[in-house]
Amino acid sequence: MKKRCSLAAAMLCLSLLAAYASAESLSLADALRSALHNHPDLQAYSLKGQVATAEIATAELGPPAQINLEIENLAHSKTSDTVELTLTFSSLIERKGQRHARKAIATAHQQRLADEQRVAALDVLARVNQAFVELLAAQARQELAEEAERVSAAALTAVERMARAGSVAVTDVLRARVALEKHRIAKAGAQHKVTAQAQALSFAMGAVHEVTRANGDFWSLSTTPPLAELIVKARNNPDLELLAADLRVRDAELTSADLSAKTNVEWQAGVRYLQEADATALVFGVSMPLGAASRSRGTVAKLRAERDISALTVVNAEAVMTRRVRQMYSAYIQAFTEATAIRGQVLPLIEEWVKEATSNNRQGRLDALSVLQAQQELIDARASLIESTLAAHLALIELDRLTASLEAIP
Repeated sequence: MKKRCSLAAAMLCLSLLAAYASAESLSLADALRSALHNHPDLQAYSLKGQVATAEIATAELGPPAQINLEIENLAHSKTSDTVELTLTFSSLIERKGQRHARKAIATAHQQRLADEQRVAALDVLARVNQAFVELLAAQARQELAEEAERVSAAALTAVERMARAGSVAVTDVLRARVALEKHRIAKAGAQHKVTAQAQALSFAMGAVHEVTRANGDFWSLSTTPPLAELIVKARNNPDLELLAADLRVRDAELTSADLSAKTNVEWQAGVRYLQEADATALVFGVSMPLGAASRSRGTVAKLRAERDISALTVVNAEAVMTRRVRQMYSAYIQAFTEATAIRGQVLPLIEEWVKEATSNNRQGRLDALSVLQAQQELIDARASLIESTLAAHLALIELDRLTASLEAIP
């Protein structure tokens, strides 16, 4: 019975440890889903959408009607005891199209909000992708630093053994010790970098929970579509659509201002009671503001200029977007080519160099420092591979951001 309890307790502990590990170690897909559902920058858009819907409903309403009550001679003098009571109903007669113009402005604001939400979501996805791949790179650097420390420690042991045999000088031992200390310092720095980058990933996701490790294939680099295809995709970038939405808002505001410049008529009708004659009379009135067109001329000119500025901004943004795609495509090709060359050509040569140097050293045909140099070259080449691979990933993430390809979560 005691054995069964121990086994159950062990299984429970293992399940708890697995759950804890899965909560802290994330895949990219899980990180992206968590960010979309929990990031504070995206939480308010549902409420903003309700506000936009309410504004459209308000814009569809016509001018409010009014009931007016006037009492004259209520506190009358001794020479007059006549009290006049007037009850009227009034409303504004809008020009044709004004209500539609108000609704068009509210609808344009709602569409702009949708584009703004898409831009915010894409920014969050890009930041999470970047923080995730940088954490993978930090983990790769840590693994390389640990390996460098192990190699350096083994090299120091070998050099010390050779020094005791009198085959190498004391300076060679000191140089090996210096190399080991440098690698230990680099290892500690790499460990701190992993912790800091894990916190950065958690922050990019909205800081919903702690992250300690990223699960992903850092070394896998996918190819990009042709440059011409990327440029075409970039034309649907949410940033450009947001600028186009701004232009639609400006157009709607300008149309509304043009209609508002035309004079509206207000009418009123009602009944007046004359106390002295104990009689009633119907009253009717019309009011029309003067100089409405001249007063609104400045506002219309201002809105028209702002609309033209928005149109120019859209054109300039398209040119900047195309140039940015070209830059990131070139950066990706360069980093991808460098990483491929290091992995396929440089590393095999250096590994063969280390192998031959180690063999010659064991046979006494090569000194230990030459072996250390070859091993250090291998470590440096692997470090260069990490950096070029990271540069390729970051360029690809930016390309996906520019072409809005990050919205499809694996």
